[in-house]
Amino acid sequence: MDERKIIALYDNKCVYVYQAFGKEIAKEALQRQVFGDHFYLDRLSWIKPSFAWILYRSHYATKPGQERILRIGISHENFKSVLRVAIPTTQDNRLFSSGKEWRKKLQKSDVRYQWDPDRDFTLQKIPRRAIQIGLQKQMLRNYARKWILCIDDVTDLAKKIQKQPSDANLWPQEKEYAIDKDLQRCLGM
Repeated sequence: MDERKIIALYDNKCVYVYQAFGKEIAKEALQRQVFGDHFYLDRLSWIKPSFAWILYRSHYATKPGQERILRIGISHENFKSVLRVAIPTTQDNRLFSSGKEWRKKLQKSDVRYQWDPDRDFTLQKIPRRAIQIGLQKQMLRNYARKWILCIDDVTDLAKKIQKQPSDANLWPQEKEYAIDKDLQRCLGM
């Protein structure tokens, strides 16, 4: 199995996650520095700590409805609070005694996660798994309206990387995000 690591851009204040949106949602979020009325709170919304993965998901911000990539900063405390309550999208026998127990917890949870093949900046698979985190209900409302410390548009960076994927000077300086052993176990790492 490929190695599971949380690779992210972070500093002392924030952990940065990425989402791709249509122009209207992105424009409103950039102006308000929180998600506004065009952002739907009644759905599951996925955040991605890996910039290469959002480039893959949006194909360098060219897919319809994903023409703008936003980098969203949230506090380390809030990021870890999300991870602590996350339930995997697929049953993991190391974490749950039965499928029934897993389904029950997944149905009640406002946060889910999955590990997908990570990508490099040419969008090719690499031998590592990247975490995707799905937020809904109260956790999504907290994220969208209360927790955001900053929002930046990184669409131009995505376009530059698409043209020059081997130029390491363009890449965000992501590194492994350290979490304690208990949290690693909860995330199936």
